Amino acid sequence: MAPIASVIAGTGQKGLTDTVVWSVILLVAVSAFVVVIFILRRMLLNKSDRGNTGFTIDQIDRLRDENSLTEEEYRRARRAALGLNDPDRLEK
Repeated sequence: MAPIASVIAGTGQKGLTDTVVWSVILLVAVSAFVVVIFILRRMLLNKSDRGNTGFTIDQIDRLRDENSLTEEEYRRARRAALGLNDPDRLEK
C-alpha cells in the first residue's frame, strides 16, 4: 500500500485508484459515525423524556386523596408520570 502522502497527492503507482478507495473508506466511516451518534442521541433524549415530573404515581394519588389536586390536574399529572403525554396530540 502506498504511503498516505502519495495517496493524498495522487502520485505513485496507483495514485488515483488509492485516492478514490481511501475517499470511499473515509466517507463510509464518517457516515457510520454520524448514524451511531444520531441513534445514541435519540435513545438518550427518549430516555430523559420519560417520567420527568418528579412525582411517583403513589405521590400523585396521595395528593388527589388529600384534595390538593383537582380531578383534571390529577389526570394530567398521572399521564405525565407514566410518560403518556403526546404534545402533538390534542387531549380528549
